[in-house]
Amino acid sequence: MANDIDEKTANSVPYAQTCIWEWYTSLLSDPKLSLNLLPSLDLYLLTTMKIVVQTKNRVIFKSFIAATIDKFWFHNFDLYSKTKNSASLIMKIQEELPGTIFPKEFEDLKELASHIKDEEEKIRIQETIHEKIRYNHISFTVTVLGAYCLFKTEYKFIEYILKYNQPDNSTTQYINKDIVPTNINVLLKLYKNYPSFIPIFFNIWEGHSDGQLWFKKYISLLVCNLVRTNHSGTNYRKNPDANKQDLEYDHICINDIKSILTDDYNESDIINAIGLTQENRVDAIKFLENISEQITESINKEKKQQKLDKEKVKAFEESIRADIQDRSIWLNILQETLPNESTNKSYSLRIGDKQVIEKSFLAENDNGLYFGFSRGFSEIILNQINYYVESRIRVSFQLNPDKEPIEKNNFKEKIMDLDETWIVLFINYPSIFDWVYNLPDFQLIFKNKLVGITGKGTHIYTTTDPADENARVIIFRKTQISKVNIQLDIQVKDLYKEEEERYKIIKQKPNWLNNDHGNKEKEDHLCRCALIQMSGEFSFSIAEKASIYIFGECNLNCVS
Repeated sequence: MANDIDEKTANSVPYAQTCIWEWYTSLLSDPKLSLNLLPSLDLYLLTTMKIVVQTKNRVIFKSFIAATIDKFWFHNFDLYSKTKNSASLIMKIQEELPGTIFPKEFEDLKELASHIKDEEEKIRIQETIHEKIRYNHISFTVTVLGAYCLFKTEYKFIEYILKYNQPDNSTTQYINKDIVPTNINVLLKLYKNYPSFIPIFFNIWEGHSDGQLWFKKYISLLVCNLVRTNHSGTNYRKNPDANKQDLEYDHICINDIKSILTDDYNESDIINAIGLTQENRVDAIKFLENISEQITESINKEKKQQKLDKEKVKAFEESIRADIQDRSIWLNILQETLPNESTNKSYSLRIGDKQVIEKSFLAENDNGLYFGFSRGFSEIILNQINYYVESRIRVSFQLNPDKEPIEKNNFKEKIMDLDETWIVLFINYPSIFDWVYNLPDFQLIFKNKLVGITGKGTHIYTTTDPADENARVIIFRKTQISKVNIQLDIQVKDLYKEEEERYKIIKQKPNWLNNDHGNKEKEDHLCRCALIQMSGEFSFSIAEKASIYIFGECNLNCVS
């Protein structure tokens, strides 16, 4: 139908101006309408109105926008309490109601209202909730429609949306309800929940265009409009039930909006084309920066007050130990106990590390997904073990002049003659896999760094060493190097409770703390952190005159 009505017809036939959308407003004005139908009705309306935009039918478009404001068939949304016992409930409803769109939110508000004891007041509040949610849906459809206009570069349509209620040249200040969202908390909620609207975007935007991108761009422009109109909705409201993750997502979204205004609309003609100015854009960026600082302050306060979760700390410590055990090549392949002989050379090394991290990683009621962050701690201990063990093996190799005839130019053939008492370790050799595929009588395993076993029982391993990228091969009798014994103590301290530790860290003047100016700022930073202390020792032995061979990078492309 929208395709059949041109501007001329719409201009001359009053009913033609309204028939495209009037069914929607009529249904929404029915107090018996099930709110579960609203998402479907929104989609049907937008599918029709997008054709109005495509055909540039200004008459129908303007009649729709005017009706969303001028008809104003909704009640006043100011909630008030007649009784003392319902005051807190109504205040909670009033806080949540402006951005309520989804059916689940409506059910939650209805549940709150059901606890109001005064029956007359309960009915009044429930009716107001119903009215406001229907109004929110009209506002939402107009917002999506505005985003579609932005996509279609119909900037005059957007200007009409933004300025119909309060034209620039008007000498009257209109106090009725504008259909354009003029509350930063509502705009932020729309921005945060854009994934929920993807089904609508998919049905409205054509040509595989990214509707969510245009929706976010349009929300950013509405922030400029909000600042321009200087509405009372410029106060960011922290949700009292918000946890740290909620605040961090708010922070991300606010900064995203700021980035769009900074990068996409800097010196852009679009700003002026929709009736805004570059001054509005600059003011909006400053406004968002202020909110970003508020949220950062709230996040830091949350972090400071967090308590360490004993179960998380225990799991963290176990994860470090397990990672060291699983990933250290030497802990895996050295499993022998050497005879207690005085000629054995014993080695030991103190190991450890101390780091300060945000305690959110290990805090109670923190729902962040911090996958694998314990690896950063185990990696340090791993490097200490791997470097020291290999360096002592090299010393034994250099000190032992009595060697069997294994050399760099023949080691590939000699490996095949070794028995089950030998181990061959390839370090930083990605080509090892191509080579072993061509070996005769070779059992492929590919498990826990074990590539496989030769026909005579020699175990061939492979590993990588990010600390030393040089390729090398180490060949040794496994009965002549003992297993590595390791003892590691891990302590996790909440620096909020450790004043003396904070003082020590500040006194050491670490570089990472230099961004905080003054001891108070440094104290505040450390109060949001945990101190991770790892200390211990590992030891192993190498037999005198151990059979060890070490070669640098070798060509594995051919085997004679």
